[in-house]
Amino acid sequence: MRRNAAARTRQPLGGGPRDRNPAGPGRPQRRGNRRGARSFADRHEEPPAPRPPAAGGGAQLGRCVVSGDQRLVAGLYCREVLELLSAYLDGELDEARRRQVESHVAGCDWCERFGASFAAVVRALRENIAAPTPLDPERASRLASRLASEARR
Repeated sequence: MRRNAAARTRQPLGGGPRDRNPAGPGRPQRRGNRRGARSFADRHEEPPAPRPPAAGGGAQLGRCVVSGDQRLVAGLYCREVLELLSAYLDGELDEARRRQVESHVAGCDWCERFGASFAAVVRALRENIAAPTPLDPERASRLASRLASEARR
């Protein structure tokens, strides 16, 4: 039985070359593909200035406030808007909640895109379910004869 070269080389108990920081002691260790990442501290540059708030909004209507993976706009988190979206499209929400959902969607790009595509799907389903396609006469006669033959058995 023959072993490959990787199996023959043994690492010391304290770890091998993978455990050392390639940037050197006291420097942050960089992991993964950093293509496109900018480090302003290494070049003694200032980071870009923050963007101005969105135009046309009030104090509560602005872009998303991000906290971890949650976004809060107009007093609603995105997950709450997703839960209310179907009731909103069906017109089942009270006036205050409806305005709150509309304010959130107007201030959150992601919810605006998702809400528009969801509304388009709901609209298409309502149009196709509400107006069924009529059966052509030839298929109707074949179906009637098939049902009659099945009933005789």
